[in-house]
Amino acid sequence: MLGNTSTKSVEILRSMGHSCIGHHDIDFFVADFGDIVLSNPPYSMKKKIFERLAVLNKPFILVLPISTITKQFVRVLDRSKLQMIIPAKRMQFIKGDDPLSRCWFDTCYLCYKMELERDIIFL
Repeated sequence: MLGNTSTKSVEILRSMGHSCIGHHDIDFFVADFGDIVLSNPPYSMKKKIFERLAVLNKPFILVLPISTITKQFVRVLDRSKLQMIIPAKRMQFIKGDDPLSRCWFDTCYLCYKMELERDIIFL
């Protein structure tokens, strides 16, 4: 797996037996490693990230604001291969060891080429 995942996420995935390359190990916009991109990317860079994902054309799962699906830059991908997982509750985020103040927007897992059972999955 390749991802811009937090150190904790990489540790958890590695403990489950997955091979991971964390964001401290690579430059996402230059490197091309792994079979899948798994990330909670910086939301300020969404457009640039989607442009890179279109070039890589590999499966991904990204934690993103749900409104991202309406953005023009998402159309660089084959939309027939996009799927969403919608959490039952609003996600809250942690920076370092400190929880951030309550998140004011809804997020989803935007998936590409993951061949999930359904295109929209509500948890």
